[in-house]
Amino acid sequence: MTSVSLLSALKLYVSSDLGKKWTLLQERVTKDHMFWAVSGVDADPDLVHMEAQDLGGGFRYVTCQIHNCSEKTLTAPFPGPIDHSSLTVQDDYIFFQTTSTNRTKYYISYRRSEFVLMKLPKYALPKDLQIISTDGNQVFVAMREWYQTDTYNLYQSDPRGVHYVLVLEDVRSSRQAEESVLIDILEVRGVKGVFLANQKINGKVVTLITYNKGRDWAHLRPPSTDMNGKPTNCEPGDVLTTKYQVDLGDGFKAVYMNLTLSEEPIRHRYESPGVYRVSVRAENVAGHDEAVLFVQVNSPLQALHLEVVPVVGVNQEVNLTAMLLPLNPNLTVFYWWIGHNLQPLLSLENSVTTRFADTGDARVTVQAACGSSVLQDSKVVRVLDQFQVVPLQFSKDLDAHNPNTPEWREDVGLVVTRLLSKETSVPEELLVTVVKPGLPTLADLHVLLPPPRPTRKRSLPSDKRLTAIQQVLKAQKISFLLRGGVQVLVAMRDTDTDSQRLGGTGGYWAVAVLLVIGLFAVGAFILYKFKRKRPGRTVYAQMHNEKEQEMTSPVSHGQGVQSVIQGEEFIDDDLDSQTL
Repeated sequence: MTSVSLLSALKLYVSSDLGKKWTLLQERVTKDHMFWAVSGVDADPDLVHMEAQDLGGGFRYVTCQIHNCSEKTLTAPFPGPIDHSSLTVQDDYIFFQTTSTNRTKYYISYRRSEFVLMKLPKYALPKDLQIISTDGNQVFVAMREWYQTDTYNLYQSDPRGVHYVLVLEDVRSSRQAEESVLIDILEVRGVKGVFLANQKINGKVVTLITYNKGRDWAHLRPPSTDMNGKPTNCEPGDVLTTKYQVDLGDGFKAVYMNLTLSEEPIRHRYESPGVYRVSVRAENVAGHDEAVLFVQVNSPLQALHLEVVPVVGVNQEVNLTAMLLPLNPNLTVFYWWIGHNLQPLLSLENSVTTRFADTGDARVTVQAACGSSVLQDSKVVRVLDQFQVVPLQFSKDLDAHNPNTPEWREDVGLVVTRLLSKETSVPEELLVTVVKPGLPTLADLHVLLPPPRPTRKRSLPSDKRLTAIQQVLKAQKISFLLRGGVQVLVAMRDTDTDSQRLGGTGGYWAVAVLLVIGLFAVGAFILYKFKRKRPGRTVYAQMHNEKEQEMTSPVSHGQGVQSVIQGEEFIDDDLDSQTL
């Protein structure tokens, strides 16, 4: 007795002594695509049909005799390459397919004659072809045509398997593990030519039977009794008297008549988000049935804001966050278009990380979709080779007035940027202050390099910009007032000790009050001594958000400040934030 086995990956072994000794027959053989000789068809009973891979990586149909199988004795009945896992040897027929320039051709050989093309109907254009049966000198195939997704059409051939005609359309199919397809057709082995098939039309499945291998099909006759011996009545009920009891799960209940005849859908609007159990019970003289499904209702999206650092370094990891209202976790799909990439990145999270490889302006667009509700926002990110970052912190009093909205953070960043620009003479376009989300309120100041072209605005040399900024921050010259007279001081942040906040103890404010009193005393003495009055200077920074907060810069008393402004000057009168 001779047997073969795939003992190792793509290696075919043969044994002639019931498995005591195995001999390598051929390497690089496709699994499940090797076949014994067919008695009465193949001239040599020891012949083996194989699909094997050649040295160039392609696959070929080869045969050899099990007692003399080497590279020199291999025979190729078909000269060209074939598609992987397409060889089938069954009864009188051999099948395989070839694909070139996105077009697939199906070949057949009858009783080991020359291979010829299977002649399918002109407009069949199959996407897949499965061999169902080769009994009775006929080939029975299932073909998934170009317009089909989950159904196949059945075709029957002439005795040589060359010409095919359609015998049944739309046979149900389902995809199984490892990309295999299960077609709902069953051959009754006990009776030749009897097949059962599930036909799917307009979403409904009916079972058909044929007694002559597909030439004639009929519905299955219902049995007189069921498996429990009870009589059955499979006659259709009276549609005109069918009553439908509908429960939409939110308290709405109704009864309908002739619902399937009118073909008008039931329209309903849910007032609150949630999961609703929807049930329909149909009843007539023939009996009743009930169907249940669950409907997920989501709140429509109201606002979307893309948060991203406006300045990043080349190949620096950057976080992109979509602030959504309401959030609808696990129910919203986010589409991200990053830079010049036209293919969006999909995520269920509202935050992703990315890197930019090239300098310049890169646009980032995010689209949030939840049901039929879709919102979109876009921002431009400046990607630079070099820039400096100064970590900032605020007095702890700012936390109590922080609504944690993107607009509020942008407005605070603008106020800090403009105050620093006026105190240091650094052009405002070279400073970007980014306030971070959450508490405690922290920020990062990005100091950019000047453009190569000269600017009209007077500026410090590039090597002194960072020093000037650090000096005014250490001297505590950058501050503003909130509505109600709450003073907020801006200073440099120690990145290792972010928990240490300004204004944490009462001793600091006591020293500050004594210093202010001393300065007023010196000023009064000078006025009395020289009998002259110097005009004061006041700088105001005004900002309104949706909570009607206002920030104002206090009087600066430091000596040696270069950016003295006479009278009153408003930094920005149009920093009204937009409501989310």
